Amino acid sequence: MATTNNLTVTVSVTGSGYGGQGPFYSQTFTNASGTPPGSIATANGFVAVPIPATALGVVVVPPAGSALVKTYKGVTGDTGIPTDPVGIAIFKWTAAQLATFGVLSTGVETLELIWL
Repeated sequence: MATTNNLTVTVSVTGSGYGGQGPFYSQTFTNASGTPPGSIATANGFVAVPIPATALGVVVVPPAGSALVKTYKGVTGDTGIPTDPVGIAIFKWTAAQLATFGVLSTGVETLELIWL
């Protein structure tokens, strides 16, 4: 079942020298052939996440109050990108570029996957 998935990212900066300048950065992305959201269960280790064929990116949302460190990787040997335990991670890629991505976690929890 295809869905239309939209993501808008807006960054505002305020403070000394930045007041009233509007959004510092803004981008909207739409995939009219998207995939419905899903989820994965992490492990105390590496989990490969299959990417749906129509997905052009993903927003990974950890559970509220998560204390587990997650590192996102292309494959198990990569150094990866460690992220804040409660922060979302947004990845966008070119069509058919990836089949999987990996999550190295320090424990078990469910991550929501909002496919773009």
